[in-house]
Amino acid sequence: TGHGVGKDYSVTAIIDLKSGEVVADIMDNLIAPPAFSNLSMKLLEKYKNPTWVIETNDQGQEVYNIAKDDNYKRLYRSETKRGKVDGWRSSEYNRWELWGELKKMFNTGNLTVLNAEGLAQFVDVIRNPKNRGRDEASSGANDDYPTACGLALQVKYASYTNSGEAIQMPTLW
Repeated sequence: TGHGVGKDYSVTAIIDLKSGEVVADIMDNLIAPPAFSNLSMKLLEKYKNPTWVIETNDQGQEVYNIAKDDNYKRLYRSETKRGKVDGWRSSEYNRWELWGELKKMFNTGNLTVLNAEGLAQFVDVIRNPKNRGRDEASSGANDDYPTACGLALQVKYASYTNSGEAIQMPTLW
């Protein structure tokens, strides 16, 4: 989730886990977090409210809280050593996991992205030798769309309803 001031993008990507196709998305760098949350929930409703993985670093926590307050039932919660936490909290460790799986799907042709602007962000991702080989956007570019796709693929690991009940996830492929 971006701040809505024209820099980072707020992105919601809905991926059909059987086909690997991004079937719907929202991508905007001028939308404020509350409006992004509400717009995303309207889109997700059209797809029978799939599990929504929100990166809760920074502005994402606001989006998560709005969705939770509006009683969105299928919010992703991560399982950590300390228990369940809201959304996906990016760290150096899980970032490698997210990008590793995303690259595998993308490089084997098992991820289909139809959004030209979103696809262009995949091209801007580099393995930065100045940052321990971390996958990230090249200088001046964005990696928000690929990150959203990577987050959407994480639903197979741990997902819980707002009440803390585990959601049974289908096998991806």
